[in-house]
Amino acid sequence: MQWVLLLAFVSVDAAAAAAAATAAAAATAATAAAAATAAAAAKAAAAKAAAAAPAEPPGLTAAAEEVAAPEASAAAAATAAAAAAAAGDDSMQEGSLDRLDGLNPPLSPLSSVSSAPAASPSGGGAAAAAAAAAAAAAAEAGAGTAAEQEQQQQEQQVQQEQQEQQKQQQQQQQQQQQEQQQQQQQQQQQQQQQQQQQQEEETVCLCGKLKKLLL
Repeated sequence: MQWVLLLAFVSVDAAAAAAAATAAAAATAATAAAAATAAAAAKAAAAKAAAAAPAEPPGLTAAAEEVAAPEASAAAAATAAAAAAAAGDDSMQEGSLDRLDGLNPPLSPLSSVSSAPAASPSGGGAAAAAAAAAAAAAAEAGAGTAAEQEQQQQEQQVQQEQQEQQKQQQQQQQQQQQEQQQQQQQQQQQQQQQQQQQQEEETVCLCGKLKKLLL
């Protein structure tokens, strides 16, 4: 009976140990799943950073890949440990727990992932600042060209107005000259008419004198 009781106690202890190992494996699997989720989030953040600032993302993507590899292996090991614990293999449980203990350190790069994206915003901010400076320079250049165009248009308008004024002055001068010429022609005509009249009168007078002399 004592041996039976001892065997019963041993079997109960073994079952309790197996249950504890199974619970530990499940907890480790949950931790690995959380780590994988964090790695996926890091990859998503790296993709967003790559879309925002193309210069910096390669290093960030490499860091995310370095972190994702041990997370995937940890998840696989946790799954294997859970299966071994469910089967009740003590040696596999101890080995899997040892492997999980050995895989715990690689999970630490999550801190590096959390700190790594901090480098990208500076590069992204520098790129954004450079783009803003370039846009400001382009805006200034555009404003300068617009101001120059306005000045050119104003100068052209002034030149056109001056040309129109000159044309008007020339037309006025031509009209005045024509009027003066017409007046001169009229005066000449009047003088010619007066001279003709005088000549006619003189001829008439001479004719009358000659008749008187002949008579």
